[in-house]
Amino acid sequence: MSLEILKLWLKETIKNSENETPNENKSYWDGWRDSRTSVIKKINRLQKLKLKNYIGITGCPTESDLIEILSLFGKYNISIDYSTHHIPMLGFLVDNKTIKEKFNPKKAYPDLDELTKMLVKAKGNVFSTIHYNSKNNEFDELIYFLDDFGYSKIIDGIQFNFLYPDPKKLLILKEKFPFLKFIFQLHKGYFEKYGGGYDIIRYIKKTYYMMDYILFDSSRGKGVEITSPQLKDYAQIGYAFNEEFKIGIAGGLKAHNLNENLDEMSKHFGTLDFSFDAQSCFWNKNGEFDLSKVDCYLKKYNSFLNRWKTE
Repeated sequence: MSLEILKLWLKETIKNSENETPNENKSYWDGWRDSRTSVIKKINRLQKLKLKNYIGITGCPTESDLIEILSLFGKYNISIDYSTHHIPMLGFLVDNKTIKEKFNPKKAYPDLDELTKMLVKAKGNVFSTIHYNSKNNEFDELIYFLDDFGYSKIIDGIQFNFLYPDPKKLLILKEKFPFLKFIFQLHKGYFEKYGGGYDIIRYIKKTYYMMDYILFDSSRGKGVEITSPQLKDYAQIGYAFNEEFKIGIAGGLKAHNLNENLDEMSKHFGTLDFSFDAQSCFWNKNGEFDLSKVDCYLKKYNSFLNRWKTE
């Protein structure tokens, strides 16, 4: 399936009503309309869910890896339909090179063709998000990506992976795409500037009130493990947010330390009352995405959940 066909389909399914059909290749487009209807039903089903905590896997590089991850979510009964505590989230890494269809040497960043195929397949099966990285607070490219290409119709949320995203532009985005969930990456740069007390709480509430999730991320995809004192600080801030935002945690989570970290997080935030996300732990020493690590990670989560249910 070529990128141009996928782009055309995304644009046409947004532009055309259910009763409109392109004049040429009618049978081809009839098939895509059926696919669109299926996707729309899944979109509506997901949007009706209340904002829930998620277990995230970020950095899936290929469609074949995605298919296996979806299977693993099913293996451990992690679903947007009936997951008791966490819905499955997939985070796809995107930057300006992706949008402009330029080569990106970082393997965790799929090209636009691969990304499109993964987003189409993921939609309705997981909480599907793009994690947007920008060095210069670039929103025009993001709006172009979401609006002109129509990607806003096949994702569920955006995580903003850069320092001090422009709140005015975020508000424009939120008003333009109100159904998308916004995830704010709160990392050490903010703490270095505002400290860990009331100042940072006031800053987030005043400046980034349009966000849905606040993700405390001490690592930013580098695998640096979160510490107990950090969790304590995060919890104090998290309580101050009350019901304004959902809280998420990231930072060095791996299969071997997941149960320990979930125990520690639960002490501070309440048992499993938080989202969590991991990225670097799914790549092996050879720089390849390793599905066995994903399997082990989800297995550890499942064992923690089962242990918690029996206690």
